[in-house]
Amino acid sequence: MATRLSILAVSSLLLIVSIFIQGFYLIEDLFHLKIKEKEVFTISSGEPAFKIIQNLYQSELIRSKFLPEIIISNSSISKNLKTGRYQFNTSDNLISMFYKLYKGIHYSFQFNIIPGTNINDLRTVINNTNLNIHDKNSFELKEGIYFPSSYYYEDKLSLLQTFEKAKNIMDEKLDYYWKNRLLGLPIKSKYDLLIVASLIEKETNLEEERKKVARVIYNRLDQKIPLQFCSSIVYILKEKRPLSYSDLKIKSPYNTYRNRGLPPTPISYPGEPSLEAAAFPDDAEYLYFTLLKNGKHHFSSDFAEHKKNKFKNN
Repeated sequence: MATRLSILAVSSLLLIVSIFIQGFYLIEDLFHLKIKEKEVFTISSGEPAFKIIQNLYQSELIRSKFLPEIIISNSSISKNLKTGRYQFNTSDNLISMFYKLYKGIHYSFQFNIIPGTNINDLRTVINNTNLNIHDKNSFELKEGIYFPSSYYYEDKLSLLQTFEKAKNIMDEKLDYYWKNRLLGLPIKSKYDLLIVASLIEKETNLEEERKKVARVIYNRLDQKIPLQFCSSIVYILKEKRPLSYSDLKIKSPYNTYRNRGLPPTPISYPGEPSLEAAAFPDDAEYLYFTLLKNGKHHFSSDFAEHKKNKFKNN
């Protein structure tokens, strides 16, 4: 009899301790989750609620399954935990966690298109970014047509949709600047305007120079002089390095030293300041510009002056 009582006493004690520990964990979870900084948690399509709770527990995001299991006993909650990727941080607790899961407040990823980058840069970013998207390999990128900005996407948002959004924004910008452009510019379409903007974007990053570069382009187009832009050669080479004389002879439709007119496509993704400059160039007779030692450019309409400045700064 004494042995039985001892076993019962020990069992009761263990039960009380277990209840106490579970209660302690429950209270802890109600105030804050067991997260050091940030944790990402994924609910897969068709995953039942009890499996979600199990995964949360095994991932050590929750200390106790007791209250979560009570919560999902409500079918209106258990059937409405949304598929997707979520991020929890140190400010989250059990209530905010289930609020996110119930409302489908997914963790958004950021994808940046930087002004002046080109299609090769974009491919590198895509390949180095964790894009869990089904059409990643089948989607064909195009040069210049995506507006540089920061875009946010979730797992369920395809790469195609992300770039369609960027293209639609660029189309809207182009429509505006093409419709309101300075009359008499020697270009025939808004795509030409985009090409001009892409050249401006690569030739200068100074706001006060963009409209001057635009004027050089238009004056040279008017006079049927090759643009002779180094940025077009760098685009062909796909690397930025000092150019040689032989580089300027490369046979390519993008070589603006050999060919008159614009290259066949944009050479970068231009930002809005370059689009604006392409639509509203300075009123001047500039035909030349050369890089100065201070990083700025000197613009001129006289070849002798241009040669003098070029010699001085080499």
